[in-house]
Amino acid sequence: METNGLDMIEFVRQAIENDVAAFLTGDLVVSSVVFWFFIYNEVKKYKIKLWWMSLLGNFLIGLSFAFPLFLLLRHIRLEEIENETKLKH
Repeated sequence: METNGLDMIEFVRQAIENDVAAFLTGDLVVSSVVFWFFIYNEVKKYKIKLWWMSLLGNFLIGLSFAFPLFLLLRHIRLEEIENETKLKH
């Protein structure tokens, strides 16, 4: 960032500059795509609120932030569903 600013072409070039960087970049991209499918399925199933915060966090901060955030949102929603079920009985 200090040297090139927001030069995305340079960022991508450096992300695949050597075999190790390319492997790690590929791994992160695949993991993120799988995470997006997971979000999609879980949001449809449980109607999770604020799910978009995880997607935004994935793009702005990273998967290591977005995934735990989504799991927290999912956990909160599952507890809400459990409490609603208890109240009905």
